[in-house]
Amino acid sequence: MESLGRKRFEELTSRSFFQHSTGEFYFMLDDKMDENDGNYDFEKFRHFSFGQSLTNGSITNVPKSIGDLKHLRYLNFSGTRIKQVPKEVSELYNLQSLLVRDCEQLVRLPTCFDKLTNLRHLDLSNTPSLNNTPLGIGRLKSLQTLSKVHIKGGNGFNVSDLKDLSYLEGHLSIKGLYKVIHTQQATDADLKGKKGLVSLDMEWSDVFNDSRNSEVEYEVIQSLRTDNRLKKLKIICYGGMKFPSWFGDTSFDKLTELSLKGCINCTDNDNISFSSLEYLKISDMPRLEKWSNCDGGKTTGLFPHLREIYIEGCPKLVELSIRLIPSVEVNVGSSNKKSVKRKVTISDCDSVESFNCSNTVEKLNIERCSSMTTLQQEIPSSLKSLKVEECIKLVLIGEKDFNDGSSNTESVLRKVILEECESLESYNCPNSVKYLEIRGCSLMKSLTMQEVNIGSNNMKAVTREVCIHDCNSLECYNCPNNVEKVEIVSCDSMTSLTFSTTELELPSSLKFLVVWSCKSLNSFPLLELLQNITSLEEMWIADCPSLDDSFPCGLWPPNLRELRIGMLKKPLSEFGLQNYPTSLVELILLGEDSGVTSFAMVGDATTTTSTYFLLPSSLTSLTIRGFKDVESITGVVLRLTFVILLLQTV
Repeated sequence: MESLGRKRFEELTSRSFFQHSTGEFYFMLDDKMDENDGNYDFEKFRHFSFGQSLTNGSITNVPKSIGDLKHLRYLNFSGTRIKQVPKEVSELYNLQSLLVRDCEQLVRLPTCFDKLTNLRHLDLSNTPSLNNTPLGIGRLKSLQTLSKVHIKGGNGFNVSDLKDLSYLEGHLSIKGLYKVIHTQQATDADLKGKKGLVSLDMEWSDVFNDSRNSEVEYEVIQSLRTDNRLKKLKIICYGGMKFPSWFGDTSFDKLTELSLKGCINCTDNDNISFSSLEYLKISDMPRLEKWSNCDGGKTTGLFPHLREIYIEGCPKLVELSIRLIPSVEVNVGSSNKKSVKRKVTISDCDSVESFNCSNTVEKLNIERCSSMTTLQQEIPSSLKSLKVEECIKLVLIGEKDFNDGSSNTESVLRKVILEECESLESYNCPNSVKYLEIRGCSLMKSLTMQEVNIGSNNMKAVTREVCIHDCNSLECYNCPNNVEKVEIVSCDSMTSLTFSTTELELPSSLKFLVVWSCKSLNSFPLLELLQNITSLEEMWIADCPSLDDSFPCGLWPPNLRELRIGMLKKPLSEFGLQNYPTSLVELILLGEDSGVTSFAMVGDATTTTSTYFLLPSSLTSLTIRGFKDVESITGVVLRLTFVILLLQTV
């Protein structure tokens, strides 16, 4: 009932049924009160609370006079810049809700909450500077919301002070568990009796010194067993050698999210078998050597409902097996069924040399695994997205083709990103891929498109976007015919860029073409067919000093709207009359070594010397860069809507 009431109140506030007053601590009902009457006795409004009127970033201090509001039940400082809640608040014995969520500068609460016997909700979420828990919290037996506590030990807050808080619900974060040195204190906390908790964080300390005792920490976490209704669990900087036995209890059939971070002494996952787990994150575990979800010879595996796996910062991880993840379908509010997306991320695991994952994984990210040489001898047929980043020894991706003639499996791979894989010399990309991005693969010499079954008799590529950057060993590339966007940038060895096209079959989908800083490129792709490519709207061609000086030759796509050009073998001063299409409205010129000293609109030039650059009359926007010898463009400026002049830089 109370929870429902809070929701209704917030709903009314969001609809402006309640209005904030101009006074310091007053709250008014819509227009039934004169806004000039700011001195009403606050006791008349004790049932409405005034918390919502304080939730803005301009509040920095709370006056001590707040302690006079003895009937106050609801107090909300969320999102303000206050640094402390005054001790006078601890005198508000009728207070039921004290909310300081998102008070990032808050460092102090009243030291004692003994008198707040009616307090039910203490929301301390996202208060990173607050590292003390008031005394007396453990005696507030009606408390339902307590988002975090800090263990101090001694005369400060102890984990055993949670003992009588049986009605806690929602999320609880327990920080400073390394200060718990007596197992009985953890047992007394009785987390198992707090059946309303659905999310729990247990945090020790990232400082591992001689004062830490791995055996004690194991006994503590063993004694902090929760109720099996828990849905989310996060373990941070735990120093035990292994995880507690209750991590393998099959009665935890509601737990869907598990995060293990900085547990530096754990070497494997032998104790972990939450069958309901959907999301798993493992990070910063430098001694972890083995992780597997395989359960002996069983076909279901340890985590049959797993959807997402993140593994990062595990430099000694050698044995990694993520298989047997069945394809699960769930009802989404109707009779329609939708496949659950399954994602695997592995990063900063320097000892992993090869990896093969389940044939039901849909998204695979591999990042900064410096020893990995082989990825997936056979790409899973379920895979839709593949990203491999900074795997400097990787030489092989998918040794077996999707379709080698022995399988009718349809490929669903749609997105491939390969970045900074310095040893990768070749990649045979499935034709099912719609987005292909390759960056910084300096030894790549061969990039081909692999014909596969894409679900119909049509075996043509479906690629829509290709981005190739900084691949300095790649000499040629044949682009799929129905691509929409092509970017070839800083590929110094590339001499040839072609399209799988004929006069009868043009790249009719191409809208955006970039060829930039390719020092060895000697011929412009599609030169003779440009005037027939009606789809092309934006073209960048620059810093290609070896390009045949037959380009440009006055042939342009008829619907071209934006052109960036310059720093070619043919200087801009020799372009002459180019017959630009009337659709061209934006022109960006790069003028280094261009020989151009002035600009004129076509038809306006009084003389036609080699130092003129003629601009199409359709232009509305002009950007010129690096034209060191230009003397004047006044006449041009008056004809254009938008001009950017960067005369000294490129």
